[in-house]
Amino acid sequence: MARLPMTPGAWRLWLDTDFVPPASAGKWQLRHRGPHSLILDLAGADRTLAKLIRPRSRPRDDLRKYSYSQALREHRGAQQLQTLGLATPAMRGWGICVTPFSSFESVLFMRDLAPFTSALTLIREETSRARRLGFLDRFADQLATLYGSGWIHKDCHFDNVCLVDDDRLVWIDTDARRTHRREVRRDGLRKTLRLLETTARGALSAAEWEAFRAHLHAALTRWPDGEYLAHEVS
Repeated sequence: MARLPMTPGAWRLWLDTDFVPPASAGKWQLRHRGPHSLILDLAGADRTLAKLIRPRSRPRDDLRKYSYSQALREHRGAQQLQTLGLATPAMRGWGICVTPFSSFESVLFMRDLAPFTSALTLIREETSRARRLGFLDRFADQLATLYGSGWIHKDCHFDNVCLVDDDRLVWIDTDARRTHRREVRRDGLRKTLRLLETTARGALSAAEWEAFRAHLHAALTRWPDGEYLAHEVS
């Protein structure tokens, strides 16, 4: 068992062979505090971040973490998204807190990204119409790839996708799961569309939403089993 700075309890970790989390609490520097997680920079760990994840639903997550924690789901999800051609941060390991009813249920280690722009920031601040529509088209194509391939994303919204380099998309939340049930994929896409509208908060015009939905509809119809999903965005 291992101990992690800033977190009580004992941890079991599964790590890349060339990565060891720093033992000093001073090297775990808070970057972002979210409602269900903390993102920390690990100083001296070759641009690695730690995502400490809190239980969302108790006692469910206190029990489920031993077999299917949030960190494990995201670690596996990143691998699956990459097989679909979708970019994600490079994962370096994950772990669970084995202490019952601990403050954090699991931890995910990943490489930091180069300077990036959140998709939410882009749609709120970008003034170039061409760049805005270009992003929406690429995002629609990748959503169609995800859902058309039989996957659903559990928390897909504009603040969980970012742009790096020459506007390449990177999925920074990777909790994606495969399902063969049509109704689950349909409901997952409905939820995604609702989350996108909620997080946009008026940052997209009616014409931009129409263009995004039209592109997503067309992209879904190109998948063998995507026609019924396309009806959700028509």
